Amino acid sequence: MPDTARIDRPTPEELLARATAMKPALKERAQRCEQLRRIPGETIAEFEAAGFFRVLQPVEYGGYAHDPIVMLRMLTEIASACSSSAWVLGVLMLHNWEVALMPRQAGIDVWGKDSGVRISSSYAPFGKLEKVEGGVKVSGRWPYSSGSDHCTWAFLGGMVPAFTNGEPPGMVAVLISRDDYRVEDKWHVSGLEGTGSNDIVVEGAFVPDHRVHVIQNETKRTYDDSQYDEDTFKYPFFSIFGAALAATSLGMAKGALEEFIAQNKSRLSAFSGQAYREDPLVQSRVARAWALTDAAELKRERDFSEMAARIAARQPLLDADRVRNKWDSVWTAHAADEAIDLIYKVAGGNASYLTNPLQRFYRDISTAANHVYLQFDRGASNFGSFLLTGNINDPQR
Repeated sequence: MPDTARIDRPTPEELLARATAMKPALKERAQRCEQLRRIPGETIAEFEAAGFFRVLQPVEYGGYAHDPIVMLRMLTEIASACSSSAWVLGVLMLHNWEVALMPRQAGIDVWGKDSGVRISSSYAPFGKLEKVEGGVKVSGRWPYSSGSDHCTWAFLGGMVPAFTNGEPPGMVAVLISRDDYRVEDKWHVSGLEGTGSNDIVVEGAFVPDHRVHVIQNETKRTYDDSQYDEDTFKYPFFSIFGAALAATSLGMAKGALEEFIAQNKSRLSAFSGQAYREDPLVQSRVARAWALTDAAELKRERDFSEMAARIAARQPLLDADRVRNKWDSVWTAHAADEAIDLIYKVAGGNASYLTNPLQRFYRDISTAANHVYLQFDRGASNFGSFLLTGNINDPQR
């Protein structure tokens, strides 16, 4: 176990500055990242050296245990340079945080010998989890495990009502070692190509009870249930999970807007000779795209400021807070999608070249906003129902 007294714990400002400093290199690698269909090894190494994977990890294991807003700001900055790199970074950071929500023995299993291991995931119940004596028997195939090539552990989702006192659906995630699964290369897609979201295949492995995260019970978790002292681990699971995906989506929109403005400051129309920057249609779309990203960022800062204040005062986080947080994450992804669509549809044929980052942002946000947690119509229906009736239909809040 590391000597926590000697850990270099960078400040939030230092971490954000490191993320900003990486943007030129990440932009330069973005096309190669897509061609590889996974994050380049040097990017993972740079994230590791900068301490990014430790941002939400317990101090006890060499982590920084910063508030989640630190991660979210970093992800938005990095996604403005490379969507896939930010997406993978976000989920890997989240998983270190998730381990700390589980029994302490899970942390010992994962970090006891190496506090720098990385964890991927696939939460949807594609495979089979069977309750057995002392644990769970795991078998099957789980797709969409982002960053799995760079990880030695994985969270795999399923339904095991035995862990929720028989209450359906019994949603859990088992934490399984790379010794018990293999990664199969299946990620051939049109967006977020560089995330390497390949399949994880398990053939009859055993996972002990202490490495089962009962996700369904997260809506009932209280401050007293925390296994670690830092306030970082008192935030609600689904609020943080959704916000991380939304933060990357927001970064895509900000990056696309930056790129569009840079490309059109001196561009002239081949037909009229008019400068694009003087075209009212272009000006209007840039203004609308900026307003969408600005509003999304303000919502996030408000939500997490309010949560931090409640947690510091040990005031309970209400269902109304959780439902709004979920909706704000969904709306952010939708706003980012709309913002990119606004500027891409006025960028002209040049934007379609594979060397132009605009087409990558356009494809990436379409994929991100289609994530089951961020789908707009379903999210709008859930939140609208809550406003009108007070009923909560979404168990993932």
